[in-house]
Amino acid sequence: MRVVNIERVPGPRRAYDLEVEGTHAYFVGPGVLAHNCSLHYENGRLLQAVTRGDGDTGEDITRNVLMMQGVVKQIPMMGTAYVRGEIICRKSDFATYFQGESNPRNTASGTAKRQSDPDKCKHLTVVAYQYLPDGRTSGTKAWEISTLGNWGFTVPPVYPVSSTSDIQAVYDDYVASKRDALDWEIDGLVIDVNQGNVRENLGDLNNRPRGSIAYKFPHAQKATYLRDVRWQVGKSGRLTPVADFDEVLLGGVKVKQASLHTADRVQGLKLWRGCTIMVARRNDVIPMVEMNLSDNIHVDSLD
Repeated sequence: MRVVNIERVPGPRRAYDLEVEGTHAYFVGPGVLAHNCSLHYENGRLLQAVTRGDGDTGEDITRNVLMMQGVVKQIPMMGTAYVRGEIICRKSDFATYFQGESNPRNTASGTAKRQSDPDKCKHLTVVAYQYLPDGRTSGTKAWEISTLGNWGFTVPPVYPVSSTSDIQAVYDDYVASKRDALDWEIDGLVIDVNQGNVRENLGDLNNRPRGSIAYKFPHAQKATYLRDVRWQVGKSGRLTPVADFDEVLLGGVKVKQASLHTADRVQGLKLWRGCTIMVARRNDVIPMVEMNLSDNIHVDSLD
């Protein structure tokens, strides 16, 4: 895999607070759990696709991206332009083509960079969320998404809103039904200031643009029964306790084990075989035993 330098282009990543008023002041869309990439166009032709990497250097995955769904190879734009997107594995494609893999997010990340079997990239999708003509922030977020969609890119569902109460209403709808109805995994909403010049004037806070904020969902969690705690040898040779429990479905992913990290944590949770535990997916990715829901310590203690 060729490692390349990433050209610095403006645009929101994540921020904290927004202080904007007016009709359609904000633009709300789902925060995709995926693998970020930047598409570089010259005189309308897709020239290169690069992963975000560490922000300074990324991997050239142009060959793989050209095979993916939702990618437009030619846009009606002269000069230099960038399209930022997220490489996802749709839930439907994951169930059909990636049986046995851990989860759609890891599958998208691993497959997108894989050189030995690029053919599976045709089952991945690029969701475009930002358009930067001449490497600059465009007029409005609404115009960006509309333009990308009209050109044939796959774009996320987005909602123009005018107040924080409107934002909360969209959030509540996603928690109630919209999140599960999407064909890809999300961990929250992304709220952007609609006007590009206002986003720019808001500046940064702690190296993060103030014109965009992530509004995360609660962790998916369910109660289940602990079957055993086994000790697993890691790559470093260190022993790590792992909880085995009755399988649960969390955010569309089947989970039946979770690392307990240390012996102290096993003791702190007061676990025993057959006890009821609360299991979550932290950041909708990492399985975690949150607590022991049983009242008393069983005779078959794991302390």
